Amino acid sequence: MERLGTRTILALVGALTLLNLIFRYPTDFGTILGADSTFIQVLANGILASDRATWIIHPLSYFGLYAMSYPSGVPFFLAAYAKLGDVPTSAAALFLSLAFAITGQFCAFMMAREIRAKGPFPLVVAFLFSLAPFFLKETTWVGASRGFVVALVPLTFLLAIRHYRFRD
Repeated sequence: MERLGTRTILALVGALTLLNLIFRYPTDFGTILGADSTFIQVLANGILASDRATWIIHPLSYFGLYAMSYPSGVPFFLAAYAKLGDVPTSAAALFLSLAFAITGQFCAFMMAREIRAKGPFPLVVAFLFSLAPFFLKETTWVGASRGFVVALVPLTFLLAIRHYRFRD
């Protein structure tokens, strides 16, 4: 199969990015979605109100690696984004969800391109990954960490493939 031109690939990736943003644009709800997201938003608002997190009981709870703890990285990330952007935490969650969706799309594209650069394979993989129901649900105005973790799965595979290929 013949390799697609650079302009064609860029145009198709741009169209896929636009399609991802359209699919994730909130139209029928007015607030952040999910119980986890609400919990994280409350934690982020608590950080913004007191400039510190009062719930952390162990250093490993930042990563959710301590028993009976919740991963605290996302509330800190959400609070920092809201403070730096001077936006409410719900708007910060929307922007972060869109950023995670686009990150996942590009990571899937790069991973598939590492496997086979010729033909439409990378575009098909990026399309199927970025519009998969689970990934779509976890990156549509949510504050939970699942969307971020899932967005980085293709990057993990990309790094593993590159390491195996180049032993670097």
